[in-house]
Amino acid sequence: MGERLIYTVTEEILKEHNINALWTEPVTKNIDGILTITYKETTQKFYVEIKKELRNYQLDQIFHQAKTNDPLLVIAETIFPNIRNLLKEHKIGYIDLNGNINIEADNFLLRIEGNNKKYLHREKRGRAFTKAGLKTILLFL
Repeated sequence: MGERLIYTVTEEILKEHNINALWTEPVTKNIDGILTITYKETTQKFYVEIKKELRNYQLDQIFHQAKTNDPLLVIAETIFPNIRNLLKEHKIGYIDLNGNINIEADNFLLRIEGNNKKYLHREKRGRAFTKAGLKTILLFL
């Protein structure tokens, strides 16, 4: 899930807004990776936390992590509006798969809100192991 999520963010969402991003694997285990973003000749490095869906009970961990790894960027499939507001208050950047982006750093500000487009494409699974597919295989046997 994380690899597809990072690929979608770097190659579809950010490229749509002419933002270049480079993903690197982390050196330490307390972060998921490092994303270097270049926009209009300004480059900023962010520590990244990846979540499938960001919930209220995870916010304390995110806030603590933001103190040790500054600047922190949360990348998730779904971030609800009230959680997005809390992340803005604590100056934590986020990108979700609807295309909502809020990134604040020392000399870097990027805000794109109000998108409802879902970017992540579901993996296509074979139909051989569905109910109808198994019946067909059994018929051939």
